[in-house]
Amino acid sequence: MNSTYALLLSKYIEKSKLSLGEISLKLAAKNIKVDRSYISKLKNGNKPPASEEITKAIAEITGGDVNKLIVAGQMERLKPVLEELGQEGFEEFLNSIIGYMVSRDHFVQEMNERHKTKCLAEGIPFTPLHGDEIRKQFQNASMDDKIILSQYFTYTLDKTNNTFTVHPFVKSDADDIEGNYSDAEDEKYKRVYEELGFDEDPPKEDELNALKIALRAYRMGKDQRDSDSKKK
Repeated sequence: MNSTYALLLSKYIEKSKLSLGEISLKLAAKNIKVDRSYISKLKNGNKPPASEEITKAIAEITGGDVNKLIVAGQMERLKPVLEELGQEGFEEFLNSIIGYMVSRDHFVQEMNERHKTKCLAEGIPFTPLHGDEIRKQFQNASMDDKIILSQYFTYTLDKTNNTFTVHPFVKSDADDIEGNYSDAEDEKYKRVYEELGFDEDPPKEDELNALKIALRAYRMGKDQRDSDSKKK
């Protein structure tokens, strides 16, 4: 066990005096289905850091520092970027995530709605913020906040040119934990796969995961479109 995430998690669990079975039950009470063997693998460093939802819940249950554990988990995922780009390049990478985020029109709109509410509450004139102003505010945020924000994006590294490209991260439920999907749920995706006309060969696991991600992306887009239409 050599990851900061695993060391912190092990420390929080030990300090809480809770058994892994008890933690699993408390997670179930939060509608998070994680068995004791998965928690054991996390704390022994035999599994990559869990999702933010699971990490946050375990930290809360054990009385650990939520923010510290989330940052440790994300830093472990970002090791390839830090090792490839160095400290200066890594900070540029985090700022590029912010730049990508605030360039989305819906994000700027949401930030201005929050800004307007705050101005009204404080009795000061409201002046809409532009993307550049919002980007500057976020770039001045703490390193920990930037690292937490980075979990909502993925990236590709060009090792030849020592550059990276940032993309929004669409998370598949299949990425959460082992056994998160039941056989019945996987069968549902297999049926969708077959109905799309790809039934000559049984779908491979990566193809099923790609379909889950595509469906999640569609739902996220649909939710955003529905939300936008209600505002009009």
